[in-house]
Amino acid sequence: MPDQAYLVELYATSSRSVFGEGWESVLGEAFESKVPPDTRSKWIRSREPASRHGRYLEIGPGDGSLLRYFASRKWECYAVEPGAWARGSDNFVESLDQLSGEVMFDVIVASDVLEHTSDPVGTVRRLSDLLAVDGRIYMSFPNSSSLRARIQKERWRMIRPIGHLHYFSRESVTELLARSNLALQHIENYDLLEPLRLQARAFLSTARELAPRRAGRVAGSVAISLLSEGMGRGDQWRVIASPNPDAPQQITREGAR
Repeated sequence: MPDQAYLVELYATSSRSVFGEGWESVLGEAFESKVPPDTRSKWIRSREPASRHGRYLEIGPGDGSLLRYFASRKWECYAVEPGAWARGSDNFVESLDQLSGEVMFDVIVASDVLEHTSDPVGTVRRLSDLLAVDGRIYMSFPNSSSLRARIQKERWRMIRPIGHLHYFSRESVTELLARSNLALQHIENYDLLEPLRLQARAFLSTARELAPRRAGRVAGSVAISLLSEGMGRGDQWRVIASPNPDAPQQITREGAR
């Protein structure tokens, strides 16, 4: 298992061991052009009312769209991002170790982060130490019990050596939070990493190009995604937790199994 310092170095230097070809330039261009947040972050935005303000921390903000959204609503925003495209941005640091621990956060977002760390339990414990008493932490990470994982096995799209180091079952989510002194408030899973309208557009595009094999793959992917979500077996967990270990764990189950 690579240690965290080495992983940070790989991400900071845009190593092909952890980044897909051309991915850094896509993120950099999106970061510079200040793209608006897409539908994949709606599950977070919809839960934070416009009247609420505070300190916001995002781990791995990527194109920065969600962070800018909170900043536009007068939140005091911070981020941890080792990628070169974000260097020099206000209130950005390259690793969690650079946060002082004196500033507490009302909302922490770690979306698609834990699978990239050498010690997910240690990472979440550190985040829980930075969370205000009435704060919330939003996390998403791969579901090892997803329909695609069960069917595709080593061909599962989440299998990315070094890029993805960890995968989580329903039981390991519970264990992760218990060992981090966090109470589970909400859990669900989803599968559509792209909105349906974009997948439909991709299918129509391949159909117009008379590329039946590619059109079939796109249609098959949409069908599997719909089936996965209907069964509660999507590829990604979405978890909300709070720093109150003694409170009853009121869990909603939108797609959880």
